[in-house]
Amino acid sequence: MYQVLIVDDEAEIRNGLSLYFPWNSLSFEVAGTAGNGVEALDFIERNHVDVLVSDIKMPEITGLELARELFNRKSKIKTVLLSSYREFEYAQSAIEYHVRYYLLKPTKFDKLSEVFTQIYSELDREHGAGSTKRNYGERPSENAEYYQNIIQSIKNYITENYKTATLKSTATHIGMNPYYLSSFFKQHTNEMFSEYLTRTKMQRAAEMLLSPSIKIYEICDELGYSTANNFSRSFKAYYQMSPSEYRQAHQVFPMEDR
Repeated sequence: MYQVLIVDDEAEIRNGLSLYFPWNSLSFEVAGTAGNGVEALDFIERNHVDVLVSDIKMPEITGLELARELFNRKSKIKTVLLSSYREFEYAQSAIEYHVRYYLLKPTKFDKLSEVFTQIYSELDREHGAGSTKRNYGERPSENAEYYQNIIQSIKNYITENYKTATLKSTATHIGMNPYYLSSFFKQHTNEMFSEYLTRTKMQRAAEMLLSPSIKIYEICDELGYSTANNFSRSFKAYYQMSPSEYRQAHQVFPMEDR
C-alpha cells in the first residue's frame, strides 16, 4: 500500500477524503491528516509518505509553499493540489515545483480515482513493481458497493432524523463537506438531497394522515415545520392536494357487519 497524507484546514474535507474514498481498492491508504502545512511537514519528517493531497489555500503555510518546500528538499513525494476555480491558474504555477496533479473543489470521486490510478502506475514504475498488486477487474464493483454504503448511510440518517435533518447536519454526521455531499448524492442517486429529504417527510406525513386520531398540527410538529401553513403548502406541492383532502380521499371506513 502506498501512503497518502491529506492536508486541508477544513475538517469536513479532511474527513470526507480520508474516510469516504475507497483508498484500499486503489492500493493506497491514508497515513494521516493535517490541518495546515506546518503540521504536514512535521508529519512528513516522522512518517513515510508517498503522496500528498493538499488544499492550496491554508493558514501559515499554503499548499503551494508546501509543494515548494518539498521540491527544495528534493523529496520524491507526489503532490496533488486541491483548488477552486478562482485558484486554478494560481495552482498551475506550481508546475515549477513538479506538481502535475490538480483537483477542483468540490472533488469528484471519479476524478480522484482517475488521478490516483495514474499516480499508482507511476509509483509502481518508479519502484519497479508489477501491476499484480491489484485486481483491476474487481475495482469497479468494489467502488460501487463502497459508494452505495455511503448513500445508504445518508438515507438512514435522514430516515432517523427527518425532523431536524439538513444538508449541513447530514454532512457533519457523515464526515463530508456539505457541497461535496450534495454533489455526491446527486451523482449516485440522480436525485437532489433536498428532494430526497422532502420525499421522506411527505411519505411520513401521508402515513400519519391515515390515522384519524393524529391532528394535522401534530404532523406538522413531527416533521419539523415551523407552521401548519408551511407544512400544508409543501404537502400540496408534493401531492397536489391539501393534507385534509388527502385524509378524506384515503379515509378507511369499517365494513358493515354481515
